[in-house]
Amino acid sequence: MNSLKFALVVGLLVAGGSCYAQAPIPGSVTGQDPSFGAPAPGGRPPAMPTSPVPGNQAAAFRRLPINYQGAALRLEELRNLMPNIKPKEFQDMANDYLEWVGDLADGHWRIYQSFAKVDSLKDRAESEKQTTLKLGQLKRQAMLLKAEFLIKENRPQEALQPLVEIVVAEPKTTTGDSAYQLLRQIGFSEEPVAMPVSAVPPKPVEAPATPQTAPDLKTQKPSGKTASR
Repeated sequence: MNSLKFALVVGLLVAGGSCYAQAPIPGSVTGQDPSFGAPAPGGRPPAMPTSPVPGNQAAAFRRLPINYQGAALRLEELRNLMPNIKPKEFQDMANDYLEWVGDLADGHWRIYQSFAKVDSLKDRAESEKQTTLKLGQLKRQAMLLKAEFLIKENRPQEALQPLVEIVVAEPKTTTGDSAYQLLRQIGFSEEPVAMPVSAVPPKPVEAPATPQTAPDLKTQKPSGKTASR
């Protein structure tokens, strides 16, 4: 009788141990939260964790544009991403954008040069030229944005060359003026100093006109009857 009870107890222990070994232990998977997958009391199981929004935006940004409209949208996205992502990631994205927009502009410029040689394609040539110019403006706006980032990261030396290029290319536009203001901000260009009134050189006094001299009567050729004598 005792042996029968012992056999039953051993059998139950073996069966229970087998079931326990097959059940997953919460938190046994490396890096997994022990509470993950456990339903809240009276509610649904928690949803799977998702990536942060900036990361998703960064992944979407890497889909390179194919035309001017797409490039303009990407530039605005890049401007909005700058405060929310890591500096290294922003710099890589800005470099990729600048290189790609430069390639787009180069492609349109080459087509323009080809169309310009054919009289019947002058209208297409002008369209390609205007697209090239607009892409160039976008590129300089992106250069300005990157320069702002570099100055924010205390790297003004790296921002100097692109800012100078922007001012030289667009001295009268808003982009060019903003670039010049940044050059002042980092100390490259000085604030203009108004000259005092006393320092303004006076206008040169014009010399009086030389009065017309009377004709030399001795050398003047006689006229009338005197000349006929």
